[in-house]
Amino acid sequence: MRWLLLLANLTMALLFYGLGAFGAELHRTHAYSTYRHFVQRQAIDEARIAPPDVSAEELFRRIGDTGFWYRAIALLAGSVCVANGVIHFRHHSPARLADSKCQMPANRVAGSD
Repeated sequence: MRWLLLLANLTMALLFYGLGAFGAELHRTHAYSTYRHFVQRQAIDEARIAPPDVSAEELFRRIGDTGFWYRAIALLAGSVCVANGVIHFRHHSPARLADSKCQMPANRVAGSD
């Protein structure tokens, strides 16, 4: 049972990391397509809106700075999953449970309550 929970937590950590990367790339793609749409419609003039060292496309990509936040939140969620799995795995080890004071008293029968 403890192996199953460890594997489930590690799987969820990988899933969170993948979702963070997917969200960041989805935003990047959407920003690029929006930029191209504005350029095709001649709604923006790159020479007038962008500073010399930054392209207008980069300005569109920076809106909301979601790439950083998606990855940061995904990393945090994945780290919590890994920590949860490792703590549960170590806490419920057979050696620890054998030495535990949480065992049923010898004079009581399980299910007699």
